[in-house]
Amino acid sequence: MRTFWVEHDFRFLGYHMREAGSTAVQEVAFTLANGIAYVQAGDRRRARRRQICPRGLSFFFNAHTIFWKKSAKFRAARRMWAHIDARSISKRRMPCSGMLRFHTQTAGSTLSAQQPENNIVRTAIQGHGGGPRRTQSLHTNGYDEALALPLSKPARIALRTQQIVAFRIRCAANGRSLAGSYYIEALTNEIEKRAARIS
Repeated sequence: MRTFWVEHDFRFLGYHMREAGSTAVQEVAFTLANGIAYVQAGDRRRARRRQICPRGLSFFFNAHTIFWKKSAKFRAARRMWAHIDARSISKRRMPCSGMLRFHTQTAGSTLSAQQPENNIVRTAIQGHGGGPRRTQSLHTNGYDEALALPLSKPARIALRTQQIVAFRIRCAANGRSLAGSYYIEALTNEIEKRAARIS
């Protein structure tokens, strides 16, 4: 078991919970709780933190269409993980272990099988929400994924959507572009408070 931990970089999946119908608050709460349980299981086996997660833990979140809530969700998850890591799992703490590394994928459950070209717009809006929050990686869905696995043209458009969001809109240039907004701060605090009650 310990060898398995050393060789693999674990990713805790909130995406699938969100796709199955959980709320943004539940997605954050259950995903972070999963990370805590994993590290605590390693502590019980007296594994060193470097053995448990040699490259650090990583998470997998869903990017839904409501821009403000999605951005606040990512901010709340980052704050909660920094607090949880420092408070609860500090015995074998490594540098940067309180940083929340995460992958983001646009929401497949929001794609429509009717008029699938409209899914390009949905994906662009969802992908834009991942950029300002400094996600480590972003997956944009093909516009035909509500029908089948994406063909080459939809896959290429999904890739170009990522590139436009990253390099033309330049939304990744400033990771704190929404900081200080009363609405974003209030929504972040609300998500953090409600997720902490669940987890």
